[in-house]
Amino acid sequence: MKLIEHVKGLIGNPLAKATSGTAGLKLAFTGLLFVTSLVLARYLGVAGYGVFAYAIAWLNLLTVFALLGLDKLLVREVSVYKEQGQWRALRGILQWAPLVVLSMSMVLGAIIVIAAWVFASGESNTVSISLSVIMLALPLAALGRVRQAIMQGLNHIVIGQLPENIIQPAAFLILVIVLWTLFGSESANALVVLGMYIAAIIVAFLIGGIQLYKRIPGPVKVVSPVYFNNEWLRSAMPMLLVGGMNIINARIDTIFLGAIKGVEAAGIYVVAARGAELILFVMVAVNTTVAPTFAHLYATNKLERLQKVVSNSARIMLLAATPVAAALILFGGWFLGLFGPEFIVGQPALTILCVGQLINVAMGSPGVLLVMTGNERQAAIGVGVCTALNLILNSILIPVWGVAGAATATAISIASSNVLLAFLVHSRIGIHSTAATSLIRRI
Repeated sequence: MKLIEHVKGLIGNPLAKATSGTAGLKLAFTGLLFVTSLVLARYLGVAGYGVFAYAIAWLNLLTVFALLGLDKLLVREVSVYKEQGQWRALRGILQWAPLVVLSMSMVLGAIIVIAAWVFASGESNTVSISLSVIMLALPLAALGRVRQAIMQGLNHIVIGQLPENIIQPAAFLILVIVLWTLFGSESANALVVLGMYIAAIIVAFLIGGIQLYKRIPGPVKVVSPVYFNNEWLRSAMPMLLVGGMNIINARIDTIFLGAIKGVEAAGIYVVAARGAELILFVMVAVNTTVAPTFAHLYATNKLERLQKVVSNSARIMLLAATPVAAALILFGGWFLGLFGPEFIVGQPALTILCVGQLINVAMGSPGVLLVMTGNERQAAIGVGVCTALNLILNSILIPVWGVAGAATATAISIASSNVLLAFLVHSRIGIHSTAATSLIRRI
């Protein structure tokens, strides 16, 4: 009875109301991602889907390194500059950050293309070509993340996510379905599908750019910019380490599997990971919404209010994630069978990943809290320890256990990372990020 009353209280909470738009958007995105993965797995088969998933894993990994941590910095600095009316500094960072990210993405893309062909063998030409094709999308993907961070900092959270979370996946799904309908399964080709993925990114990028221009505050457009390049880079570097290590934790399993066990194993694993990610959609929605609030409340020394927001958001995430995790663990074979009978062998990996993600959610938002309160160096240390663990475990377990080994390595690193980050949050700013203790007391 107390649990039901607690849930009702959370639903009426202003945080829950503020999060509802983002949660709805994330739910739609998760649905689109699920349907797209289902269609691609059926259309391309295990091998073709593996090539596609392997290329996208590299794109996601390099996008984070191309950002140099500036996306997280932009959320914080844009929010603060807007609140304080520092229009010249705001214009400066809005001009400076995209140029830095564009330059870095072009350099990284060129390095990967060269490396893909230098180390290519006759059997891996398809993989080399796929990496070369997807690198064309790297600058746009990175700049799209910059634009999304700016919109988040300006507090246009929901509309800022529309291009990447709705328009891009919807356009991609439509293109794939049209191709399949017109030419049948005989036309299945991972490289053609990657070309369609790039086309969808271009559409989202153009629409997102128009949205951003319309919502930049008027004073920013008329003042001359000031730049704090060194200060911004010093703050961004630890955020790059945090973001880079987080994406390594999220993608290195797929990359290692593709390199060691082949793209088919990578395809099976990605489908299992896609299922486990369903647990996180409310968590992502909440974190996206509350990140600027964390920064503002901490900057104004409203620590009691910050603790309340942190606790409420953590409880919402845990209550939403638990039934999803339970369903996936109990009915994992049926879920994976939707993608094709070849994918059912990934059921043990799905179960392992679900346990890891549930521990992740139970810890709340410690990484976001550290970054938004200026403790990005502590976040980098915490995530760094667990990234090293992830790399070591993947290199040991994948050759022995394959897909299940990758899942075990990832689950252990995710759980370890968030437990350590929750400890660092409490030791640095005196905030309890987890929901588990308070929720159990209420139950």
